[in-house]
Amino acid sequence: MSATFGSASTSVPTKSTDPTKHVNYVLGMVLGQDDFTQEFSYLSERDRWLVRELLGYGTAWGLAVQCRKADKKEPPELEVMVAPGVAVSPSGQLIRVTPAQCASLHGWLAAHSEEVQKRIWKMEGSDTDNVAALRLYVVLGYRELETDKVPIPGEPCRSEDDVMAPSRLTDGFRLELRFDPPEQAEEQGIRELMRWLQLHLEPNPLAAGTTPATLDEFLGALRTQWGGKEQPAPPKKQVIPPGELEAYLRAAFRVWVTELRPEARPTSDEAKKVEDVVLLAGLDLPFILEGGQQGTWELATTDPEQVHLSEEQRPLLLSLRLLQEWLLRGLFIPVGAPPVAPQPQPKPAPPVYEVVAAGVVKGIDEPGREDTYGDLRALWTKDGEVVFTFEDYEDPQFRQSYIVKVLPKGCEAVMPPTVIFCGYMKQGFVVRVFEPNGKPMAAKKIEQLEFIIEVSTFPLGGMP
Repeated sequence: MSATFGSASTSVPTKSTDPTKHVNYVLGMVLGQDDFTQEFSYLSERDRWLVRELLGYGTAWGLAVQCRKADKKEPPELEVMVAPGVAVSPSGQLIRVTPAQCASLHGWLAAHSEEVQKRIWKMEGSDTDNVAALRLYVVLGYRELETDKVPIPGEPCRSEDDVMAPSRLTDGFRLELRFDPPEQAEEQGIRELMRWLQLHLEPNPLAAGTTPATLDEFLGALRTQWGGKEQPAPPKKQVIPPGELEAYLRAAFRVWVTELRPEARPTSDEAKKVEDVVLLAGLDLPFILEGGQQGTWELATTDPEQVHLSEEQRPLLLSLRLLQEWLLRGLFIPVGAPPVAPQPQPKPAPPVYEVVAAGVVKGIDEPGREDTYGDLRALWTKDGEVVFTFEDYEDPQFRQSYIVKVLPKGCEAVMPPTVIFCGYMKQGFVVRVFEPNGKPMAAKKIEQLEFIIEVSTFPLGGMP
């Protein structure tokens, strides 16, 4: 006899279901648990299959992401809030979030402190080694929750947990902060296809003597460019014969459906490794090194305005009603339009060199000021250094080219402080401030110092 009583069940073990099969109902057939489970699996998988393959996936409505200060928290803390809404996962699963959900950024960072220290990336520039940033992602997934426990038959002398079993499964969700974004190969493929058609499709000859591309040349360029193969020459617009836009677009969509979309989708083995989650947003958090070179990176702000929120990579799922109205409004390229006689092309306007931010600002943020152009303001200050930003600032490493002019204002001393533009970071540009003796100025003094600043932008590649 056994020395202990182990848990036991009188139910027959169930086999895994095959979502491609459904029950064949025959008169006199005895239905059991496996049959009902199999039928549900078939119907549920078919619903997800229809949604996924014919509609797509992404955010359907709501689920706005916001970084804000947590209520009644001392010291102040930041939190991420996700509004109620609905999304479709990459497998076609409907996900509903309600009510609004909040997560403490400070709490999450503390729980993952060791990984945070490894993931920090330092800002560009030799004089900003103690300023860094961290990118986090907000993702949404589906999960089932067991509920409504009921008594079940079984052996005597069972524990209380074995007497009851959940009789229902309810739809749930999981929201996560994570370091890496989910795989979105097909989403990127769709965007790349539309971008290619927009940039490289010209329905009518631009000028007399232009030779239209044949259909084979057009599709060959599509396959090569979308597939990312190396090109011997820069891509150019594919000029098609007048009145053939419909035929060329039908052929392009056929190539997408039969050749390119299968390449963008994961294989059956890869699909098992791809998480069934939807990307909602990315967060760029500023960090500062505390305790010298051997110290630790700490979140540099409790101001939600200093956390950069990006949603450019979030997949969106537009309703058919919206797309219908968009088409009825005529916001589309007319298919099969009659050829248009070539018109003289006006010379493009020269690129603009312009001032994007200017003003007299202190080395500390002054909320409510309206006497600067472009919402020029200080982000944060430390000994010998102050970081400024403005409303439309973008990291010039990727998007813009800036010219920054900065001078100290109102210095009556014989030897004024030295102010030097240092470089760029993700949130703004860095200015170094030195005392007349060459030592870095204390942060408290920098906060009281006024700076005359002008920031101009010019197009990459220079003026014509």
